[in-house]
Amino acid sequence: MSNLVTSWLRTVVPGLWSAAVTALLVWLGANAPWVISVLDALNLDLESPTVAAFVMAAVLAGWHALFRKVEPHLPDWLTRLVLGSAAVPLYVNPVSSQGSERLSKLPRSSRVAAPLDDDDI
Repeated sequence: MSNLVTSWLRTVVPGLWSAAVTALLVWLGANAPWVISVLDALNLDLESPTVAAFVMAAVLAGWHALFRKVEPHLPDWLTRLVLGSAAVPLYVNPVSSQGSERLSKLPRSSRVAAPLDDDDI
């Protein structure tokens, strides 16, 4: 599988899981009496789009943090299920003094976007 597909899967699959968990929480917030009382005490309305978006972002962040931490201890099939791929994408640095090299993280200088020229538009 290519690095592009691997990175896409490892982005999209956790997003789908967080959407499913958020939908479950919204359903619980509307149908489970004990959840309704907790949400009322916290003054939260899960039917509000803003609150639901915040909850989804929080669930996604928690999902990533939890499964990145326990990933080395999970079987490959479970990693594929919860993160999309058991493989970690490798990034190649095309501008290296020693030719291309594999990077586990992008260098800080490559994180900043270069200004666009008129030719780029």
